[in-house]
Amino acid sequence: MFLNPQDLLAQAIAHARAGENDAAQQKLQFAARIDKNNPRVWMWMAAVSDDDEAKRRYFEKVLSITPGHPAAQLLLNRLNAAPIDPVTAQIRAFNCPRCGGRMHFDPDHGELQCIHCGYGEPLALPNAGEAEQPLTVALMRSGAGSWAMMAGQLLCQNCGATTLVPADQTATLCPFCASPKVLTQPLTPGLTEPTAIGLFVLKEGQAREKWRRWLASGWFLPSNATQISYSRGFHAIYLPFWTFDGCVQVACRRVSQAGRFSSTERITRSFQIGGEQRLSQWWFEYDVDDLLIYAAHSVPPKVVQGMLPFNLKGLVAYQPEILAGWSAQVYQTPLADATVEAHQVMRDRAVRAAEKRHLAQRARLFTEDVRILQRTYKLVLLPVWVATYMYQGKLYHALINGETGKVGGERPIDWFKIGLILIGIALGVMLLLWHGPHLYH
Repeated sequence: MFLNPQDLLAQAIAHARAGENDAAQQKLQFAARIDKNNPRVWMWMAAVSDDDEAKRRYFEKVLSITPGHPAAQLLLNRLNAAPIDPVTAQIRAFNCPRCGGRMHFDPDHGELQCIHCGYGEPLALPNAGEAEQPLTVALMRSGAGSWAMMAGQLLCQNCGATTLVPADQTATLCPFCASPKVLTQPLTPGLTEPTAIGLFVLKEGQAREKWRRWLASGWFLPSNATQISYSRGFHAIYLPFWTFDGCVQVACRRVSQAGRFSSTERITRSFQIGGEQRLSQWWFEYDVDDLLIYAAHSVPPKVVQGMLPFNLKGLVAYQPEILAGWSAQVYQTPLADATVEAHQVMRDRAVRAAEKRHLAQRARLFTEDVRILQRTYKLVLLPVWVATYMYQGKLYHALINGETGKVGGERPIDWFKIGLILIGIALGVMLLLWHGPHLYH
């Protein structure tokens, strides 16, 4: 009987997702004997292994098959790296080798620059837009990683946001709610290290102008908007996001009249031996690439969505030097919780696409009829300007995309203006109903 290595891999992944690592290893070993040059098999072998030496061998095998494989190289480097002591790491700063002054990262020149003498050290900024990792290998994290090369973290007692701050920065207000109730704490151990990071393009003056124009464009902005307090805060900060990729399979009840498929859609067929019969199943496959999930709760989701998208394919590999002189928010949403949210979004998108092509009906789909394969993720830091401002005692947020300048946020609303408009519409409808019949006489 011919065994398809892709089917074996799919079965192994299903076992791994269910926590059945022994069964997953058996399937993966069988798949490796049939298709020994498949890097996905070896990546999943590492994912379900508890032995660091075995993981090294598997990652080295992947790199021998696909030189420069981003996830394999990153995870192998982590295994080979000496553990970082959070106590030592939290007091590290980037000092100028010439004058001893503080250095900060300049995204325009891609280098660390001394704020005193102007000395610069160029940084290599390799692209990391495709550096996804299998979800299961998240269990292999250890230590705080090079996140920890910051001065410490600020915990806001008002909104709960946790922000990493560089060694030369003293913050007295929360960048998200402008509350002075912040506590300086040691770094949280065991943080997942970011995989990739975006670079700021907009300067502060440009970001402020984008925000002011966006604020003034509101139709229902109060007439006395000049009373808005601009002094609450305007900060550059890196926000954390989980990104997810995957191939969603939806069981097809029919394969005719499907129409023309896009580059992210296709029809496949799988076979299974049932007794003496060979059973087949048609699947509608829908690819999801770089689905963003905001990894904190400090800003309303609508505000975050308003300033998207980012150029996620242009991200560079994370290194702690890039955060020199910049602040970054610590993620609050664990990977497991973000995965549940992301997979629900993936399933909904795929089922809607299948329904649109008359390939499936949501009401007739069972849980096992929709599955997600090739699941990967990464943690990224994206550049954002955060504006917090007050109007009549209420706090408002705005986020300015640090790459594109797109603004998402909350504006004050003049309910008196809205009321006048509604009254005007009601009067117009009444006049039309009153005089309408007479127009035809």
